[in-house]
Amino acid sequence: ILSYQASKSLMEKKIGTILKDLATSNATAIGDAISFKHQVLLNISKSLTNPENRSDSYLLKRFRSFQKVMQASDVYMGFQEDGRFVSSSLNPLKNNMDPRKQAWYKKAGTSDHDEISDIYINDTTGKKSYAFLVKMGSESSKFVGVLAAVNNFSNIENIVKHINVKGGYAFMLDDKGQLI
Repeated sequence: ILSYQASKSLMEKKIGTILKDLATSNATAIGDAISFKHQVLLNISKSLTNPENRSDSYLLKRFRSFQKVMQASDVYMGFQEDGRFVSSSLNPLKNNMDPRKQAWYKKAGTSDHDEISDIYINDTTGKKSYAFLVKMGSESSKFVGVLAAVNNFSNIENIVKHINVKGGYAFMLDDKGQLI
């Protein structure tokens, strides 16, 4: 009985350590993929602090370029002052909406840091997606609007699906504890 108890305790510690290492290494891989896209979006935001860089034509050109670099399905911005919306995908439904009334805009606009949206089904692609949301300020730190980049969630799902755990599987939970 003592030998069994000692072996059981040792095995539980060893399995816990292995699983923790596995989760940490895979979380790092996912974090690196996300971090790259976030950094690209931050670079876009820095280039937009100058009001001269906020014309629709300039934004559209820049957004389409960054859309390719980030492999994003859309890069867009909603403006606080006039409710203008500029999107790299030119979705006509989005161009007729007031972004200030949208949940993504409110979430980023009231936050003190960058945000990531909940996972949702993208109307344009029909796939699970998430968006990076960056609160934009002017050179004088006045709130200008929200910049966003929509990414396909399948890239992250594929990383998680290919995690090999003998006798088990890996999964992800959102910040509310729900399976994503």
